[in-house]
Amino acid sequence: MEQSNWSDPPSQTAFPVAKAGYPFIFASAFTTAVFALLGLAFLSVLGLLVTGFICFFFRDPDRLIPPGEGLIVSPADGKVIKVEPVEKTPYFDGPCTRISVFMSNKTR
Repeated sequence: MEQSNWSDPPSQTAFPVAKAGYPFIFASAFTTAVFALLGLAFLSVLGLLVTGFICFFFRDPDRLIPPGEGLIVSPADGKVIKVEPVEKTPYFDGPCTRISVFMSNKTR
């Protein structure tokens, strides 16, 4: 049996977050803390919900890449909604195959 490969080293945290999300998370958490210190309960709860959503948005789960040649690995979780041949794209001159993925946490 062949071993799968990690796309990145496995995360050392229980809830891995993409590094690009840290500034947004810290800014939202800081704003929420200020609201809480000022005694603004509604804004504190709202800020807590927004901070949680930002953490969820920037989650970066560990990925295993199956071994083998000629495999296609999706760059995102979701459902493949379209596979079509195209003649030219803004990123590649010449014929290629476009694969569209609807990003969601549901794969079925």
